[in-house]
Amino acid sequence: MDYDSLDLEVAPASNGQFSITARTPAWDTASAKVTIDLSDLEADLAAIANDEYDAEGLEAFGSRLYELLFPTEIAAAFMLSLGASRDGGRGLRIRLRICDELRTVPWEFLYFQHHIGVDVTTPLARKIDVLAEITPLAVSPPLRVLVVAPGGSSLNVGDEVDKLDEAFADIDDVVEMHRMKPPVTTAKLEEALARSNFHVFHFIGHGRLVDGHGYLTLLDEGGNQLGIQDRVLATLLFNHSIRLAVLSACETGAPGSVAPYLIRAKVPAVVAHQYPIRDSHAALFSQAFYRTLAAGKHVGRVEAAVAVARASLKAHHPNSRVIGTPVVYMRGTGRLFDIPIPTEYQVSLKQKELDSLVDKDRAIRVFAGPEGPRASDRRDLDQLERRIAELDAEIDRDRRRLSTASDTGGT
Repeated sequence: MDYDSLDLEVAPASNGQFSITARTPAWDTASAKVTIDLSDLEADLAAIANDEYDAEGLEAFGSRLYELLFPTEIAAAFMLSLGASRDGGRGLRIRLRICDELRTVPWEFLYFQHHIGVDVTTPLARKIDVLAEITPLAVSPPLRVLVVAPGGSSLNVGDEVDKLDEAFADIDDVVEMHRMKPPVTTAKLEEALARSNFHVFHFIGHGRLVDGHGYLTLLDEGGNQLGIQDRVLATLLFNHSIRLAVLSACETGAPGSVAPYLIRAKVPAVVAHQYPIRDSHAALFSQAFYRTLAAGKHVGRVEAAVAVARASLKAHHPNSRVIGTPVVYMRGTGRLFDIPIPTEYQVSLKQKELDSLVDKDRAIRVFAGPEGPRASDRRDLDQLERRIAELDAEIDRDRRRLSTASDTGGT
């Protein structure tokens, strides 16, 4: 899927107000001034921090965020642009450039009819002070991922690594995982990056924010925990042409932490977490993320892969803040990777997605009982039915193409 962009910029204005500017392909520019008092959100932010909200609470919080960020003028530009993009068969990527005063607000929970960042047609990303078009890197499969799980901590990193193995098992012709054996020191990390050409750096472990700097926890030569500072990590990743960093560690996505620093240091894209996340949740996210990034209709698109992974988290854990925990920072726009996917493999992936969606559709209807599905479930069913119909048509078309190629001796 190709995307148009809706750029939302929030900046301080006078008298405690904030100016919101929306730049869209359908509306050009829209602007509004709003009053946003963080003290009004204190109860919500505390509840999110303590993971106290169920699905309805998360929807209500997301709706309040939407009302703040999308006043009448901005909402009109959003809806018009979304309609125009969908009419053209494209999605609408929402890119947030938020001022320092409001960066700590978890805008990833935005909700209008559904959680916006969970919908692959409206992926949500944050942008920093820099913006540049990203030229897709042509990758002759496999996409090479360096997985760094330092060990020596209380985290059950084995579960997440096992889930990554499962995720890559049926896409090992397009993704190749290389796991560094623990203990991982800074010197060993530098050696691994220099020894091979990796595209993705995936870290599983501890992250922390200290005195305005983000750190990832590695080990020293004696096996003791040692923090590697954001600026040191940024130099390593940039010098070795890493295009994507996936940080499966707490507090790596918060303002002032590792993720935004890496973007400013010219790493094209970073996926991180703004709240602590359970090992099993992080594993589920990674599994859905890489399957989407490396193969299928959204290949190479980080923001789309994050949206799909958030949807997977929502399906399995609807009463948890985990759907808004992942945050994606993009230095620019467009696909990160251009990976050719064989048609036979695309058919296999689409069939798996179709089977999963059919099962989900059936489960919603059975759970609803004789009273029928509630309004929010009906919206989900409508989306499921549209996607099921799309997949049926795509699989039929691809199979006819394969049959024709076989009859003519093509590949």
